Amino acid sequence: MIWLTALFGILLTQDGWIQLTSTDGNFSINCPGPMKEHIIASRTLIGEIKYHTFSFEKIDSNSNTSIFMVSYYDYPVDFALEDSVDLKEALYQASIEEATQSISGELIYAQDDFSYSKFGKIWRINFKKGAAYVKTKAFFDQNRFYSIQIVTTQSNISAMEESKFFKSFKLLRS
Repeated sequence: MIWLTALFGILLTQDGWIQLTSTDGNFSINCPGPMKEHIIASRTLIGEIKYHTFSFEKIDSNSNTSIFMVSYYDYPVDFALEDSVDLKEALYQASIEEATQSISGELIYAQDDFSYSKFGKIWRINFKKGAAYVKTKAFFDQNRFYSIQIVTTQSNISAMEESKFFKSFKLLRS
């Protein structure tokens, strides 16, 4: 059972999680709290790209923070991503390498993933000497790149909570 708590695509699920639906982003996801949207516009060699991030910070009783995020951005239509497996693979690898370097982390694994009925990647990066990690599932839907992430300490969220977040992501249409 789902109860409507506010307009703009926010629903409260029976288990107390909040469902966010982004029609512009073409997705819905459940999260333990309300997600806020941030948009960053960047000029790149291939034109302006708007990077949309929805995030929620969960702070436990010991002041440990977990961040639940969904990000997406669109490549220009003439970038021809649909026809290039090699280009997509290079973009995945660049994302993984940049994420690892930006937090001075250690890549624990990176592998193919088909969680959202699309070919994608899943990876985990440990940082803070293994005390924290970032887990990411990413995929392309046409020229849009999606990234679903959790950033947390090793003990701050349960495996069930992590799985629930990742499994709740749905495309509205593909």
